[in-house]
Amino acid sequence: MKYLFFTIICFFSLTLNATDKADSLFMAGNKFYQTGDYEDAIDTYLQVDSLGLYSPELYFNLGNAYFRSNKLGKARVFLE
Repeated sequence: MKYLFFTIICFFSLTLNATDKADSLFMAGNKFYQTGDYEDAIDTYLQVDSLGLYSPELYFNLGNAYFRSNKLGKARVFLE
């Protein structure tokens, strides 16, 4: 029983850490986008995507960053 409880606690702590990291990366990507640094915004948004956490807002922002970088093919993929 102790091992099961310990396993559950470890799982939730790892999940919360990944979510916190994704949130901070997403906000950093938004700051890059707002300052016009679209390439860094793209890199940061892709880091969030690589964590396995998905959201429509992430793909919308990623598509817009690609669009502003004049990478229309990739912009279309993420905006659809």
